[in-house]
Amino acid sequence: MDEVFSQRKMFFDLPIKEKMKLLRNKKHRGYTPILDQHLDPINQVHGDYKEGYYIGVEVPDDDSDAKKPFYGPNVWPQQDGGELWINTIEKDYNFVRPLFYQIEL
Repeated sequence: MDEVFSQRKMFFDLPIKEKMKLLRNKKHRGYTPILDQHLDPINQVHGDYKEGYYIGVEVPDDDSDAKKPFYGPNVWPQQDGGELWINTIEKDYNFVRPLFYQIEL
């Protein structure tokens, strides 16, 4: 878990110019900058004071599921150190993913 936090911190400490290269795509995968989202648009004047990085189950563009909303390839960094970041974040995602199905709202 320490490596997960270390890798996340490393990403969010990057200059905004670098993070914007991984901007969220139409499938909602990738980086979302501060003030970009309005989770309460009725009561909010400004965007949320948070930034995020969204991933999901990796679905290649040529997979039939990739045509569905929210399905598709993840947006990943390509620079040096990106492979460690990807492996760490995917490992964490795959660890917590079974819990998503156990939580009932």
